[in-house]
Amino acid sequence: MKKFRTGIYLPSVFTAVNIGCGFVSVIFALQERYSLAAWLIVLGWVMDSLDGYLARMTHTGSKFGVEFDSIADTVSFGMAPALLVWIYYLKDFRLGWAVCLLFVLSVAIRLARYNTGASHEEKSPYFEGLPSPPAAGVLAAFVLLMEIYKADSPKRSFRFLVERAPLFAHILPFLMVLVSFLMLTKLRYPHGSRLKLTGMLPMRVFTITIVWLVLFVMYPESIVSLMLIAYLLYGVLDIVVRTIRMRRKV
Repeated sequence: MKKFRTGIYLPSVFTAVNIGCGFVSVIFALQERYSLAAWLIVLGWVMDSLDGYLARMTHTGSKFGVEFDSIADTVSFGMAPALLVWIYYLKDFRLGWAVCLLFVLSVAIRLARYNTGASHEEKSPYFEGLPSPPAAGVLAAFVLLMEIYKADSPKRSFRFLVERAPLFAHILPFLMVLVSFLMLTKLRYPHGSRLKLTGMLPMRVFTITIVWLVLFVMYPESIVSLMLIAYLLYGVLDIVVRTIRMRRKV
């Protein structure tokens, strides 16, 4: 008689932690502990990256893992950041709920599209469309910068960035619409599979990593925000550069 084995692979443990980060983030948002809620979204992004990397490294990817990961991402990078931003800033706006709903729907559609074409994207060094974790990270970074601005703690962050936090607040609804749109486009964004953690690191990569870690410890909110802005712009600049190159070849 055939015995059936039950259990989960190690990457799914990190996926479960990712869900926990999203759930607790919502609780902290309801308790008005906004910075902690935002950082939990960022931590969920780290867990999401780890489960994907471990699945590729240990060859333990599975259909269950893919579906479980999508459910986790919908919670941590869809519902949690949308609720955080709505509670924090948009609840007094007439159409604030609609903008947040658009963001959640875009995350769900983005994940469903990724699942149906997962085998294709896993072979490519690029994602098709802005991934949901950095999209959620943009909203979390907004909250982190606004909290520093309100607390008047410029030493914790780059002053030029914190001073522009009110500007980000004014354009937040448009920024959420833009991020939602980018998730549904076919713009290219770098895939985590391009990172190789085995073998010898080039000295320049090692140096940049050390500098980045030092700056992150000193100015965590600013470094996260600048990284997200750079990643957000990558897809737009990439299509511009590729279009120019194609025209030159004609």
